[in-house]
Amino acid sequence: MLFAWLILAVAVVVVAFPFWPGRMNTDTLNEIGAAKTGIYTNQYTPILEWLWHPFYKHGIGPGWVLTGQLVTFVVGAYVLLRRAFRPLGAALAVLIITITPQVYGELGLVGRDAWFLSFLVACFACTSKAFDAKGRRRIGWAVGAIAFAWLAQAARQNAVTSIFVPLAMIAGLFVVGRARPRRRPVLVWQATAIGIVAAVVIYGSQSVIDRAIGTHNSRSIGQLYLYDLANMSRINHHDYIPKSIDPTGSVQWLDSYTDIESSLALITGANPPIKYPFTAKAESTIEHRWKHEIIDHPFTYLRERLHEMQYTLGLGVDQIWIYHPYVQANPFGYTSTFQWADNLANDWMQLFTNSLNNGGIIFEPWIFLSICCIPIGLELRRHSTQRLILAGIGLSALTYQIGLFLAQLGPNYRYEFPCVAMTEIIIAVAVGRCWQHARDGSLLRADRASTQSATSTVFS
Repeated sequence: MLFAWLILAVAVVVVAFPFWPGRMNTDTLNEIGAAKTGIYTNQYTPILEWLWHPFYKHGIGPGWVLTGQLVTFVVGAYVLLRRAFRPLGAALAVLIITITPQVYGELGLVGRDAWFLSFLVACFACTSKAFDAKGRRRIGWAVGAIAFAWLAQAARQNAVTSIFVPLAMIAGLFVVGRARPRRRPVLVWQATAIGIVAAVVIYGSQSVIDRAIGTHNSRSIGQLYLYDLANMSRINHHDYIPKSIDPTGSVQWLDSYTDIESSLALITGANPPIKYPFTAKAESTIEHRWKHEIIDHPFTYLRERLHEMQYTLGLGVDQIWIYHPYVQANPFGYTSTFQWADNLANDWMQLFTNSLNNGGIIFEPWIFLSICCIPIGLELRRHSTQRLILAGIGLSALTYQIGLFLAQLGPNYRYEFPCVAMTEIIIAVAVGRCWQHARDGSLLRADRASTQSATSTVFS
């Protein structure tokens, strides 16, 4: 057991040391700024920034946030992998998952996607332990699962489409588990409904806390309206952006500033053509136009969103920006602490990326999401706790796509990274179970051969 925990420590260090104090992009730096100043907006993770504020205030910075996200992920994955491996094997499997190129680079980025992944994996780990426990211990693990689901929602606003799955499993544990077999199909639907309601309640509770801690409305939702309207404009060759916001009325002008990957050039940079942040009036105007054009052109909106998801899922295209290869320039003085180790980490990731930092087929999320369907199908065919846990993880990755489809502002690998990492956990557990079956089968055949040999010896 001690060796297993030492290997888990290596899994944390192999990411934390070269990336320390963590890779940082613009979102990371804005979140750090909010945590330092105590001024929060609803664009990022105000509740987590509020929780981190006392630590940043006393000099405990992003390196420890990086360590926390790594420890949470590693321990949660280890608990799940213990369903198929002994301690040493589970720890080695976690280490392998950690250093795979699909996971390694993104685990070093201090950001919402890694936090969401870590909290969701921990949520499923607690759910798994709850299924194996009884009495007060079961209740304790269930409370832990709900707490981590709450934190996962705090990390990403669109997590509600994913966290309802483990919440429904927890509800089912108490509702369905005690029911007679004939009533279970009905109660499964009831547990699902409870999970959805619980996810919505969590979302609502965080809205209340946002107001309580003084979170400011950054009107960041306007970016989504702008992204959709710009893409719909290019598809129909007609400018749908309100004249009060975009006075040019030119699709060619939009073509020069936007594409399916991003519309941020319209509002960022030295001299952005559109003034941002939006005023309350501007946001209301663009929101009204967004709703109007979706109603008038639903198929254009669907086409635009499907095109964006094609890039997100990697259907016929490379994945964009596989990992963040540096610490963004910042006013806080953060740089890579161990440059030689940082260079080694980059060398490892660059073996799998092209000159644009994009990745090929081994990163394509549609492949991993297809694998997620397998445990779901197996659970529908024949129930077992093992299959249910894996099916829950796979279903959560699939339902997460709903949030991406409705609210993503352009394709980027890090948005699908949590689903890819969870799929690797599913694959590792499946491999471990296959190994167990093969080993048990070999032992059984050996026992039979030994018995037959002994019998023949006696009779001879």
